[in-house]
Amino acid sequence: MKKILVLALLISLFSWNRSYSQSVGADIVIVIDNSYYQLSDPSYQIVKSSAGKLVETLLNCNSNNRVAVAQYGMSQLSDPQTAPYYFPKVYLESDFTTDPLTALSFSRRFNSGGSMFHETLGLLENALTGTANPAIVSPVGSLSRNPAVPLIFVLFTTSERNTGGWGGGYLVNYYSTNYASNNNAKFQNVVNLKNNMGANFAVVLYNSNQTAIDAAATIASTGGSYYGITESYDIDPDGGHTPRILLQKPLYNFQLTQSEITDMATAICTILPAKAKFYFEPREWCYGQDYPLPVFGTIALPQGASVSNIKLRTRNIFTGAVYPANTVGSVVGNDFSFFINQGDLTNPQTGAYQFEVYLEYTNGLTTGSVVNTNSYPFFNYDLSYDCCNGNDVYVTNPVLPSSSDSQASMGGLVANNIIYNTATASYHAGDYVILKDGFYARSGSDVHIFAKPCFQQGSRNANISNSTSTQGPTLMTSTGPAPAIKTIKVSPNPNNGLFKIILDKSETGTLQIADMNGKTVLEKSFSNEKEISVSLERQLSGTYIIKAITKSGISTGKTIKK
Repeated sequence: MKKILVLALLISLFSWNRSYSQSVGADIVIVIDNSYYQLSDPSYQIVKSSAGKLVETLLNCNSNNRVAVAQYGMSQLSDPQTAPYYFPKVYLESDFTTDPLTALSFSRRFNSGGSMFHETLGLLENALTGTANPAIVSPVGSLSRNPAVPLIFVLFTTSERNTGGWGGGYLVNYYSTNYASNNNAKFQNVVNLKNNMGANFAVVLYNSNQTAIDAAATIASTGGSYYGITESYDIDPDGGHTPRILLQKPLYNFQLTQSEITDMATAICTILPAKAKFYFEPREWCYGQDYPLPVFGTIALPQGASVSNIKLRTRNIFTGAVYPANTVGSVVGNDFSFFINQGDLTNPQTGAYQFEVYLEYTNGLTTGSVVNTNSYPFFNYDLSYDCCNGNDVYVTNPVLPSSSDSQASMGGLVANNIIYNTATASYHAGDYVILKDGFYARSGSDVHIFAKPCFQQGSRNANISNSTSTQGPTLMTSTGPAPAIKTIKVSPNPNNGLFKIILDKSETGTLQIADMNGKTVLEKSFSNEKEISVSLERQLSGTYIIKAITKSGISTGKTIKK
């Protein structure tokens, strides 16, 4: 009797909220990193076991799901480990199959020599289009994809974003790995598969390196439960949307728990083609707002589906806490709208928040839901209550265990308090943060320090004691007075990308210009100049942050390119 109840529970779990019906299914490629550098043979066996359990769950999710396992690396186990053999290769274990025994009959194919996921995707695209490639080294040379059903890639990897030269682990294009270069090229093969084949991606990443996590989240498609940072590039069809289907595990913790397998399988089995796209120009609440605030957008649903419910909510970008907005949305055709009054917002009036549109839809037999975020570029928040205080803030009170403290200023912030174990603190200032000698963050505390203009937030996470860390000229530890922060004059402003920066006097130093994501788009030195000519003609329209660093101090400003 217990077995019957468990079976009924599993059937119930995987029969709801699916984007593809029981009669359609999906073609799923399980992609396994074979890098020996961090994945020893015993570790590989654990990854294989976790991947195998996920495969079984996905095949139970829908009887018409088909699975193919692809493994990738550079040097095959049978190869002598010499340089000519070090180039990206793929081994296809079988064509797409509904048979779990066939899908799970695989073993390790590669060893040392690194792994390059971006190049692997190019080979898998060859396999899916029937294009012969000698780097597909298996007897099975192609995958017979059904273009009428969803295509899903599930990646298991230990890779960094990019490291170790030709023999390292790369999630991005080996030939375009510098952050300052074109981000579109870094993820081009991901984009090709997403746009040309409608592919979706789910990622299991065994790595705690933040740049690797950011890149893996960018590869992953919307869905799942990951709300963290993603890299940004302008042709990403998932750009601006969270959550993502990413499961991040620490390195050497290769075993997936049953709940992790269930959550990942549910996210994959409910990959949704629906979108609720909207644009909302971010607001800083300390300057007052005109109500009601309008949120307009468009809806794209699967064929035959209709909207059953639509809600608006806010999510704190620091804590992840979600707050419903007490306002009723209107849907007319493919358009939706909300009009928000001040009393509709239930979030605390501190911190910064993103709007989320939560959409439920049905075709009469099955239901689906999707969460989408603001597509307005340049800002990582929609509502900000931070930095409303133009005066310097002095933080002296301790933050006790299990409690939290959030302080912000448009000017400077000076802290010499103690943050205890299990406590959380967020300190944000537009000009500078000074951690004085009395500042102490005990092990186990969660400390976020932002020393950037208030409409940017680049965080420093710390489990530290008596921190003496520095972050450029704006974040420091000091017992002396705060540095002088001056405002740069920009003319004309707004402009078409050509403008002049006017200093108080002739200076020598460095000029830095960054976009609203904190990415530096221009850096140049200047010598004995009072007026500096700047060209941002090749940059996108938007707001840019200017910083001039000289012996006299730091000068900051903003410019808007039309």
